[in-house]
Amino acid sequence: MNLLQTRPILTIERNLTDLIDRTFRKAARVATLDYKNELPNRVRQGFRSRTFALQLDKLITELILQSFSYADKQAKQLTAAAPELNPSYVLTEEAVRLSGELSKECAESVVRMLVEDAIYYESPRALANRITDLWGGEKYRAERFARTFTADVATASTVSRYRQLGIRYMEFNAEVDDKTTAQCRCLDGTIFDLEKGSVDAYRPPLHMHCRSGLIPITEDEYDKSREFENRDFSTTLDDPKEVDRAFKQIGKFNDNYRVSKLIIDKDLAARYMFEKGFSVSIETP
Repeated sequence: MNLLQTRPILTIERNLTDLIDRTFRKAARVATLDYKNELPNRVRQGFRSRTFALQLDKLITELILQSFSYADKQAKQLTAAAPELNPSYVLTEEAVRLSGELSKECAESVVRMLVEDAIYYESPRALANRITDLWGGEKYRAERFARTFTADVATASTVSRYRQLGIRYMEFNAEVDDKTTAQCRCLDGTIFDLEKGSVDAYRPPLHMHCRSGLIPITEDEYDKSREFENRDFSTTLDDPKEVDRAFKQIGKFNDNYRVSKLIIDKDLAARYMFEKGFSVSIETP
């Protein structure tokens, strides 16, 4: 089963959706009809607040712990050397600081998502009628952001854990059907060497609502021709030009929405502790 389909991750995703939904609804209570300027400013204030950062930090910590647990279980299928997981952790000042920075990125990503949905092209009167429903119904936008965010953090955390456990190779695994994007179809079956940096740029998610994942493989399953650095991607899609467009879309997604650059090794170490109640301090750069 894909990590992103497990019940704990889905629960975290729902909790994050609710947090984003509450924050946005509060931000949407604008005082004037100048939505084009006031709404993004209020969104930034709401998502950059310390309250949002602290709540987000708790969800990130739980997400990382669940990702580690999943990685350990998967690793044990490959090797008996994986240690048992002791799910105790602490929140350090560094972790909270990083979440504060992360909340700023969330704010910009939410604003960018609203702009891409073209809500600012409507007249103030039409927009005023839409504002109350903008995040309503199935909470489509909040769910889309939460699903992508949790996928990004969870996958980054599992890659970090596999590296800690000495697992070297992971394979890109896409759900191939009529909904599969060119990005995921192109990378399906690609093998990443965790000693190289390509996995950090081309691991899922590669777009909003990405369903792809990574699975660890043994060295016996390793195929050099399918390694990212060696693979001929021009043959993965019917049109070679579509391959170029797919990689450009991945680059655009990384620039606009990739948030896991803040999920770094020292932060993981601070969040995940092997002894209950053990506290550490980390020097900020």
